[in-house]
Amino acid sequence: TEGVFPGIIGIGILGEILQIPETKCYGWQLELRLQFSFGFTAMGMNFRITIVVIATLMVTEQPLNVAKDDLLWELPFNYDTATCHTEDPFDLIKDSIRQGWSFLWTHVLTSQYKEHPEMQIQRELEKNR
Repeated sequence: TEGVFPGIIGIGILGEILQIPETKCYGWQLELRLQFSFGFTAMGMNFRITIVVIATLMVTEQPLNVAKDDLLWELPFNYDTATCHTEDPFDLIKDSIRQGWSFLWTHVLTSQYKEHPEMQIQRELEKNR
């Protein structure tokens, strides 16, 4: 008997590391694809239902001059704020994963952020309104 293969599960990972020549800033992108497919026969015909989920994470450095109106800092004379100064793109990957995990841990998986002094002051101000 002919039929339809009952199910397929597909997983794909795609990544890239890049450098923007004008600013010398690094970036990286990670794409994860999950596919679930289910085949069945109905009324003598073969059918397939497929669900595909795609998640993309992209991180790109920005030079200091992007934030020139938002931040105040003291820099050495002739310090180039129009370019990034990261020498190794893997440092960017490592730091962004560490910061991302820290955010997920404190804000999503636990409620540690609620114990931050800024949050405690905010709660006190709201109580005293």
